[in-house]
Amino acid sequence: MAHLQGVIGAIVGTLLAFPALAASVDDCIRNCAVARGTCDFSPGDTVRSSNCREQADACRYQCQLDGPTGGNRATKFGAIAYSPSKRANGITYDFGDRASAERAALNACIERSRAGDCRVVIWFSNNCGALATASDGTYGGGYSGNKLGAESRAIQYCRGAGGRDCAIQRSFCTGR
Repeated sequence: MAHLQGVIGAIVGTLLAFPALAASVDDCIRNCAVARGTCDFSPGDTVRSSNCREQADACRYQCQLDGPTGGNRATKFGAIAYSPSKRANGITYDFGDRASAERAALNACIERSRAGDCRVVIWFSNNCGALATASDGTYGGGYSGNKLGAESRAIQYCRGAGGRDCAIQRSFCTGR
């Protein structure tokens, strides 16, 4: 009987905590967006700019996956660098911080291209990233919670930059 009362108490306590959990997830989303430095939005708001929308989606995904307390998963960063002149790229994933992931992607791109025009196209954490390029050198990068979403966004940004025959060159996910 005491065991049953303990189980019922735990269930009731969990049910009563749901509003607090929702508020914590909203706080997580807001803090994530501020940390990324790209958006200032409330989780329930309609996000209008595509860059802000992308950041908001990534924050929602990360906060919902990690839970309201931030989870105990390590944050793993990935990046893609690209050289438009040589059409070479460099990728990195599962780095402990953004700067290291970006630096390694740039170095890999420079090593492959032997050109000085490599630049980081996209960085992401605990997500998937993709690079799309067109035959004229136009490119776009995208990220999402899954490879298909990242590839779709990369194609969209490549086309938005004027590419007519955009195709995925690289796509991958961090170890999440």
